[in-house]
Amino acid sequence: MKSPLSLFYKQQFKTHWTVTVLFLFTASLWSQEFDTVKMDQYFDLLEENNKFMGSVAVSQAGELIYTRSVGYCNVTSESKATVASRYRIGSITKTFTAVLVFKAISAGKLSLDQTLDQFFPEVPKSENITIKQLLGNRSGIHNFTDDPAYATYMTQPKSASEMVEIIVKAGSDFEPDSKFQYSNSNFVLLTYILEKSMGKPYRDLLEEFIAKPLGLTDTYVGEKIGTKANM
Repeated sequence: MKSPLSLFYKQQFKTHWTVTVLFLFTASLWSQEFDTVKMDQYFDLLEENNKFMGSVAVSQAGELIYTRSVGYCNVTSESKATVASRYRIGSITKTFTAVLVFKAISAGKLSLDQTLDQFFPEVPKSENITIKQLLGNRSGIHNFTDDPAYATYMTQPKSASEMVEIIVKAGSDFEPDSKFQYSNSNFVLLTYILEKSMGKPYRDLLEEFIAKPLGLTDTYVGEKIGTKANM
């Protein structure tokens, strides 16, 4: 059975992640009145110079005060983006994964000092790698997306066991906690650790602890974005 990966990998494997808003700005700290004219001028400039495509929302004190869409949701068909367009959100999902890890810690299911060998002893140096180090990109685990082979399977379905095997074979780049080095492998493993410790699929955890509490009614896990439906 194919299992969902971290949100970060929505576009690479079997899972596709969609949200209605690409960027969320909050104006809650602004002392002056929000200037919609200046915002429109700013995004007009970005659009004219092909510097941005997406949908933007600005909220103040919990109220939506500004929305704007720029560019296309499908460049090939030149379908214009709207506030209802859905987007894959990339490494923003690492923040979601980190939140879920701390939810698991609050529930007594995980601890920051817990070592990786309790979940994946086959990973090199797992007995010295902690949850904290995975979160902080200090594990030493090689970043599998840096390898040339990644391009050959990035759009193909991969099960958890297949992904773990890839990570295991890639090995370690340095001793755990000796330095910082960005590695997507860390968050793939954290996704699987969450599923094991919480006893639920990642998509269910995201829905329960993030999407529902925040009222994210158009945020999905494991859904392919249909081009026609996204116009």
